[in-house]
Amino acid sequence: MNTTTGAQVVSDGTLLYTSAGEAWNPATQTQIGSFPVTTYNATSFPNLYSLVMDNSAGHIFTIGDETYRANSSSMILSAYGKRSLGLTGALAFPTIPPPYAQSLVRWGSNGFAFIAQAPNADSEAVYLLTSSLAAAVVSNPVQKITSRSSSSAPAGSSGFQLTLNGQGFTETSVVNWNGSPRQTIYAASSVLTALVPATDLASSGSVSVTVTNPAPGGGNSNEVQFVVTPPAPLISFSSATVIFPAQKIGTSSPVHMIAVQNPGTATLNISAVQISGAKASSFRQTDNCGTALAAGANCSLFLVFAPTATGSLSATVAFTDNASGSPQTISLSGTGN
Repeated sequence: MNTTTGAQVVSDGTLLYTSAGEAWNPATQTQIGSFPVTTYNATSFPNLYSLVMDNSAGHIFTIGDETYRANSSSMILSAYGKRSLGLTGALAFPTIPPPYAQSLVRWGSNGFAFIAQAPNADSEAVYLLTSSLAAAVVSNPVQKITSRSSSSAPAGSSGFQLTLNGQGFTETSVVNWNGSPRQTIYAASSVLTALVPATDLASSGSVSVTVTNPAPGGGNSNEVQFVVTPPAPLISFSSATVIFPAQKIGTSSPVHMIAVQNPGTATLNISAVQISGAKASSFRQTDNCGTALAAGANCSLFLVFAPTATGSLSATVAFTDNASGSPQTISLSGTGN
């Protein structure tokens, strides 16, 4: 931020802007920002710049002697966004002798005029030009999130791609995860994707997801919540129903195996595996699951049909554990001959 105050002031009706690149709020008597005015000769800074405000185009324009190429300077007309205070464009006049230009004005839709020394440096001249620097600052839209591809994930999960649907997205939009920017891919004005690393899913809790569009315009979108859930065990079976072929009483069927898996994110604690039902005695089970099945691990359940009576026979295998929905069951049936 420049420490000099400059020699000229313009106003947009609310704020004041100085030729030293300062923006002031006169109501609070505080400097609220600065725009990057530079000079070739810092000792002449206070009197160097001529500036003009263009409210309709959203610009502040300055002209003065700035560094131009190696070890030289040039009169340069610069444009700054009124809201962003960032440099939006510049136009150099290397044939105009330094060190001053004055009485900068805007005219027409894209015209500029100023007074500076004539090329022979023996007199002053009025310079007239038109330039695209006068084009209105295009404000970024106000963006809104309307939905997301996922609203939760278990703690300890792998990183994933989160898709946001909404409106007003631009190629410079950034997705924020609890206020911190994440790598963002622009797909359309209504679709953004963000790469959420595994480190963002290390612990459980509620996360605020927003989208930021840069100035001018833009800002922060509405918030949507993403929940990182505590680690939890799950249980799944390769089959939930087993129908054995007809079997003679007093004989046993071949072993039928069912794969058991814990696709959750915490250890599955198994307290019991039991066959129940009126015809439970016609079925037998063994397993190698033990009392604890780690997250992502598998084990096997082995089933045999040995009918003790004729006719249609059925029973149920039940796993009692710490997963949601316990006990989980597998239906068994067969016909005794």
